[in-house]
Amino acid sequence: MYGAPAVSRYVRSRKFHLVENQPNLPDHDFPRRGIRINPSAYVVLSNIRKRSSRVDSHLSCELKTKKRSRSCDIQLFPDIKQCTIMTTDKRNLEHVIWSRTGQLFIRPFGSGTDQSIKATSEVHINNIQQITTENNMIFHKSVITIISDNGPDWSTDCMANIYNLGRFWEEQKLDVLVWVSYAPGHSRFNPIERMFSRLTNLLQGVVIDLDPSFKEISQQLDMVLIELSKYWNNKTYCNYKIDYRPMFSVNGNIFDGHEKLKNLLMTKSQIQIEQNPNVQFSLQLYLRHCVRSTYYMSFIKCDDKYCVHCPRYPIRATKTMSSLRAGGGYIPWLTMTYNNKHYDTFLQRTFSILSGEKNLDPDEHLLSGSKVKCSKCKLPYVFLSKADEDRHNQWIHAPTAKLKRSSIRVNKIVKRKRLSISREYKLRRS
Repeated sequence: MYGAPAVSRYVRSRKFHLVENQPNLPDHDFPRRGIRINPSAYVVLSNIRKRSSRVDSHLSCELKTKKRSRSCDIQLFPDIKQCTIMTTDKRNLEHVIWSRTGQLFIRPFGSGTDQSIKATSEVHINNIQQITTENNMIFHKSVITIISDNGPDWSTDCMANIYNLGRFWEEQKLDVLVWVSYAPGHSRFNPIERMFSRLTNLLQGVVIDLDPSFKEISQQLDMVLIELSKYWNNKTYCNYKIDYRPMFSVNGNIFDGHEKLKNLLMTKSQIQIEQNPNVQFSLQLYLRHCVRSTYYMSFIKCDDKYCVHCPRYPIRATKTMSSLRAGGGYIPWLTMTYNNKHYDTFLQRTFSILSGEKNLDPDEHLLSGSKVKCSKCKLPYVFLSKADEDRHNQWIHAPTAKLKRSSIRVNKIVKRKRLSISREYKLRRS
């Protein structure tokens, strides 16, 4: 019977050992190469609110008559003042305190030699839909922000990831869906990275045995997932219970479809695009409501009465929508002030935009220079490469005349093949 520690060897020991008493641990890997457990985890950050029912008695002033101020006016965000905990920095600028913890949901799965079983945006979106539905989160919220590590399964340079996020926005009937990530080297600020340390501590010294009675590697990994539940399920982190629910190999269909969609959206062939009208229609719907940059992406409802989606579902987060629309359909973009010594706070930027100042374009003031944006999309859509621009134009902005010419050309080729005489027939005639 084979076994392996459940924690990587890179985890440092918290104890000092003498040379003659040094620990002897087996290798951290599974006996076979390429076999591992992928602990896909999700945290629902709970906003900290004041426990007071007192309501401010002052009247809110009209934002149009206000002038820009470096310190936020107390009458600008009365709802925030009365229900959210605020703090001030060393410059006496106010900030909203956002929670860095919440309930942790773990959805692990085992992967072996089958390269198709891996974490993808489709798997993540399906898990998020299941978590939000079972816990009635969407019933009370119509604006959701997703913070990720910007790995391959979340990166915005993959059209399939954009498609899956847009599908989540459409199916959940959200007013706004925001996806953000930290820049490379700054993922340590992601709250979930600190929560993984808690999961690692719960597995200190644990050796998980692989059951040789099962011939299939997938079945052995399923037994490992069941074994892991003893160490993670219903444990606590910051007074929140850990929700552990593995994804077994018998439900392998949850990993199907992403690679096919990814390969399809990578193509620039007009023939393949015409053969998938449903995918093209959905992608065009999503990108009409999408703002995209390097580390930011959002989907927001529009006010077009001819839209096939937005008029059917009235807006619930009216204040949030009015604030985002005032900024061009996306969140206030950061800018430097005070002789470029610090950034404006979120409240300052929001106040400036609501007072009439234009929001900055995404990826406009980068050190490497501003990036090319789509001139045909109503919302800012930043291209990450020339190939990305070509694919976008083929799927979203392909001219109808070009489509007709391509279809006529295909029909002519087919007719030529039908009318052409085969070589064998010519030889027989001769």
